[in-house]
Amino acid sequence: MPQDSEDAVLQCPNKVDTVCLDLFSRRILAPHEKLGPFDIDLSLASWFRKSNILRNTQHYAGEKSLPIDPEFQKNRKVVGQHNGHDVWGPVEPPKKLGIHGTNVAVDWDFCTGDGVCIEVCPVTVFDWADSPGHPTSQKKSDPAREKDCIQCLACETQCPTQAIKIKT
Repeated sequence: MPQDSEDAVLQCPNKVDTVCLDLFSRRILAPHEKLGPFDIDLSLASWFRKSNILRNTQHYAGEKSLPIDPEFQKNRKVVGQHNGHDVWGPVEPPKKLGIHGTNVAVDWDFCTGDGVCIEVCPVTVFDWADSPGHPTSQKKSDPAREKDCIQCLACETQCPTQAIKIKT
């Protein structure tokens, strides 16, 4: 792939166990689908390559990682509480940590702990929580004050792995 040129194209490899994300249109790319120079800001192309987003979306334990399930309340069950919010299973520490929160939900199995949600939240809904031994990161964003959410969606739209869902 050319480095930061007008001919740069990002291409999703054809691998069964990999999901490629188009961070700009917030969708999953099909195998071998390409993003051309007019689809992306080329100054971000280097960041995309350096961030190795594919590493963060590869499956583990035989499951494919996808963005947070928008229907998680129908598809999962509450299996516990953490810092005053519900935890939706399955939970099998340290590999599977479930979805934390209901109105502000963070899929800890998909969260890479980059902290952008903490930075952009105007009402400080999130705290850091340790997740030792988890394959994607050793810390996660915890919706500790989800009742304070003003539904601005800043965290949901800025999360690079789409690990957050705000109930509106």
